[in-house]
Amino acid sequence: MGANKIMSADHNSDNTHKLINWISKVKSKKINLKQKRNNLRIEAVLTHALLKAEHELRFKQQDRLRRWRTLNKMASSRIDNLHNKIAVDKSIVWDSYNDCEELQSLDNFLKELKNFRPVIR
Repeated sequence: MGANKIMSADHNSDNTHKLINWISKVKSKKINLKQKRNNLRIEAVLTHALLKAEHELRFKQQDRLRRWRTLNKMASSRIDNLHNKIAVDKSIVWDSYNDCEELQSLDNFLKELKNFRPVIR
């Protein structure tokens, strides 16, 4: 299912790029028509098509932004939950460490060993 969403996102992105390119081409054609003043009907059709395409592009961009914000909120909440779980796990480990005399004595031994300075003659 995740692969389908990725493929779908790639497909949507590809469609958006095609739409942007199409809008650019239509704008160029419209400029050429205005310079030549050939046919007002063709210019009107291009203007209408251009307005619809730009509206669709804005809709797609707003939809993508809305989906990204939703995904970002979900990811942030999952990260916060993970941080909380790690903090709880650390406190559990630390509490069990403090309760274990063997670990404390091993820790004390290693601290003493660290502070040990051999006498060099």
